[in-house]
Amino acid sequence: MSGPELFRQARIAAGLTLSDVAKRANLDPSTICLYERQKARPSPSARERWERSLIELLTERSERVVELLQELLANGTWNFSTSDSDSPKPACPSRGLEE
Repeated sequence: MSGPELFRQARIAAGLTLSDVAKRANLDPSTICLYERQKARPSPSARERWERSLIELLTERSERVVELLQELLANGTWNFSTSDSDSPKPACPSRGLEE
């Protein structure tokens, strides 16, 4: 897998949009799309901004996940509150998930 394809896979896996990365890199989202699909080659400056922005966003996202997990573990239990049982809950995705 090529570097641009790995960048695309990492971006998608982290739930980041083209716009998220483009805004941080000061590039147009369509430009990032072209880079990811290897339809255009970034200048050295654009490549550096693209790489740096993706790495920063992935780092921020992973740090937030770690914070949430640490908070969960600090509580010592999984607290499933039923106090707001009357409020509607979003449906769970059904793509191949077992109950």
